[in-house]
Amino acid sequence: MKIFISYAEGDAAVARRLVEGLRREGLDVWYDRDEIFPGDNWAEVAAGALKECQAMAVIFSPRAAESQSIQRDVSFALGNTRYRRRVFPILVEGAAPEVVPWVLRQYPLIQVSEDRSLAEAVKQIAGSLLAAV
Repeated sequence: MKIFISYAEGDAAVARRLVEGLRREGLDVWYDRDEIFPGDNWAEVAAGALKECQAMAVIFSPRAAESQSIQRDVSFALGNTRYRRRVFPILVEGAAPEVVPWVLRQYPLIQVSEDRSLAEAVKQIAGSLLAAV
């Protein structure tokens, strides 16, 4: 099962740590910075990845509400049965749950804070996905 990582450009450092953790857990991860190369048609490559993946982790920070790429990715996942019950909204940097679109609030929100590390979030996501395989 392949997981797509959706994030705002300003959250690339958090996204990279999430990707590395998920890969250490044995998951196949699609991360744009590893998959899109100079000269590639970004939109075409990302669209192909969305069609190929079966799960999505979405990083929500205070910047994420403004990200059109996150909105596009989430819309695709919610309209595609391949992603059913496999969308993981992750709140970082003290982002309030209100930054998560209402339609994603049906999924358990994963909050990363001083009390809950990104490593714990990775374990939760990996556990959910590996149990489904």
